[in-house]
Amino acid sequence: MADINQNIDLSDFTSNPINVLYFLVFNASLFISFIVFSSSVVFQNLKGFIYLFFLIIVVSLRNFFSGNNSKDNSDINNPYKIWESNLPKICNTGRFVKNGNPGFNLFVIAYTFMYVCLPMMINRDINYLVFSSLLLCLGTDIGVRYVKFKCVRDTRQVMTNIFNGFVTGIIIVFLMYSMGASQYLFFNELSSNSDICKTVGKKKFKCSILNNGQVVGTVIK
Repeated sequence: MADINQNIDLSDFTSNPINVLYFLVFNASLFISFIVFSSSVVFQNLKGFIYLFFLIIVVSLRNFFSGNNSKDNSDINNPYKIWESNLPKICNTGRFVKNGNPGFNLFVIAYTFMYVCLPMMINRDINYLVFSSLLLCLGTDIGVRYVKFKCVRDTRQVMTNIFNGFVTGIIIVFLMYSMGASQYLFFNELSSNSDICKTVGKKKFKCSILNNGQVVGTVIK
C-alpha cells in the first residue's frame, strides 16, 4: 500500500480542494440514497420511501451473507484478511456496513442505477441526466477507490459488486411489476410527453398520458 494515502485528512477542503471529491466518493452510497429518497418530498409521492425500504432489505441481506463468508475465511493467514488489515485508513471513511465494506459503494450505486433507470428503459422514456449521473458516480468510485487508493482488492471484486447490484435492482423492479405496484417505481418525472403504465391484470395495463407534464387522460391496454 502506498504510504502517502495513509494520512489524508478529508476534512481539509481549503488546502486540498480535491478532498471534496474524495469525501463525496467515499460517502457516495449515503448521498445517492438520500437524493433518491428526497425525491418523495420533491414530487410528493412514496417512491423514495419504497426505494429506501428495499435498499435497507438488500443491504441487510448482503451484509448477512458477507458475514457468513467472512466466518468461513476467518483464518488470520487468509490472503483476503491480510489484504483487508493493510488497507489505508481512508478506506474506512464512510463505512456503513460491518461486512463487505470494500465493494459496498459499488453495490449501492449499481443497485440504484437499475432500480431508478430500468423502469425508464422499459417505458422508453429515459432521463439521461439521471442515467449519465449514476454512471459517472460508478466510474468515479472505481477511479478513486480502486485505482487511486486500492480500497477494492481487484477487478473481480469490482465486477462482482457491480453485477450483484445490477441483478438485485432488476429483481426488485420486476418484483414490483409482478405485484402490480409499478406506479411506485421511478419514471422520467420531468418528461413533457410520455405514457406511464402500470399493470392492472395479467395482460392489461393502465397508462396515464402526459402532455407538457400534465396528465391528459388514461387508457387501458
